Amino acid sequence: MWLSSATMKPSSGGMYVKNIQCKHILGGDGKASSVVSVLKVVFIPLAVVAAKQSEDQEKIKKLNATTPRSWNIKQAGKSSIQKRGMQGTLKELDTKFQSERTEQIEKPRATKHKVVVGEEVTQLVIPLDRSTIIRACVLTSGGLATAGVVIRQGSHWLLQKGWLSPDCTILMPYDFQPWHLGATAAAVVVVSVSRQLLLKTWPAFSRSSQAANEQVLKSLDPLDYVVVSVLPGISEELLFRGAVLPLFGIDWKGVLLTGIIFGALHLTGGRNKAFAIWASFIGILYGTLSVWTMDLLVPMATHSLANLVAAVMWKQNENTVSSEC
Repeated sequence: MWLSSATMKPSSGGMYVKNIQCKHILGGDGKASSVVSVLKVVFIPLAVVAAKQSEDQEKIKKLNATTPRSWNIKQAGKSSIQKRGMQGTLKELDTKFQSERTEQIEKPRATKHKVVVGEEVTQLVIPLDRSTIIRACVLTSGGLATAGVVIRQGSHWLLQKGWLSPDCTILMPYDFQPWHLGATAAAVVVVSVSRQLLLKTWPAFSRSSQAANEQVLKSLDPLDYVVVSVLPGISEELLFRGAVLPLFGIDWKGVLLTGIIFGALHLTGGRNKAFAIWASFIGILYGTLSVWTMDLLVPMATHSLANLVAAVMWKQNENTVSSEC
């Protein structure tokens, strides 16, 4: 019969291993040395692994005790977050981190400009880039002009074919007279002065007008003002006073109805009702000029010049405000 006893002795690595001592009770036959060798091969590696795991656990405990709870979660691994007992699940922490990251990325893109009326900040708008504005102006003006030409020439063609259709080219022709220059200049002055008075006395119109100018004119060069003033002036008058007005009738009813439609269409682009009322007023004015002069060139020139004056005055005021700041 064999009886084994073990004593613990420290090894060179600081770990405790078993020193197996086997005693032969019922006689010795030389098997003690072989048994001891087998036990050493089996138990010594196990003891080394267990001691290594114990050492790692001690290091983790010390690290947990010294690491602050407010450790930056953006630099921590998910397993480390769990070990430190930080509040919130990993999914919530990931969601929070992604939202903060998205906000940091998108924030510089949302550069907004303040629109100031008096001392009050009334609206925030994002100016469009120059290429977008010029492209939109050309395409929109081209579409309106095409519609005006089609209606005018179509009505002329129908009349020639014997249809009882008003001929827009006859009812509203191009018939320039020298005195039309004075009428055009007077109308531009009336529109420009009226606009400035309303900007100072009608807050709703002022907010809408300032926001529209800030969005469209902010990124343009001075020469671009001619493009965005003349193209809409010609194309809109070609359609509304050159085509729509003759169809409704060259009288006060046609002038009034065309002006209201013209104003209602100016509700687009973030403009409010106040701006639409203003557009209806100038639409009626341009219609009156058309009926008075019977020359489509007069409302075209008046509209274009009034737009240009408004743009230049806005730019001058913008430069004045910037210099004061």
